[in-house]
Amino acid sequence: MRWEGNSKIGVGKMTIIDSQPNSVIRLRLDFEKPMLATNTAEFSFLPDDRQTLVTWAMACKNSLGGKIFGLFCNFEKMIGEKYEEGLANLKSVAEK
Repeated sequence: MRWEGNSKIGVGKMTIIDSQPNSVIRLRLDFEKPMLATNTAEFSFLPDDRQTLVTWAMACKNSLGGKIFGLFCNFEKMIGEKYEEGLANLKSVAEK
């Protein structure tokens, strides 16, 4: 999937790199704008009685520019809220 959005969303693409039924989905995220970066996102699924616990994580290797940017930007605050919103949306759809 490719996306192109406003200055907050930027430009990039997402590719599924691994998928194990009822276990995990891994994605490669290639960000092109506002800065170049390649990250790996992972959704893991853990059956728990009559529900499934979902964990959403992202990892990346930072360049020097990314490390400097990280000193001035709170990634948890910037992205964490979107993770919570996305997981809540996933829960809503799954429960229907």
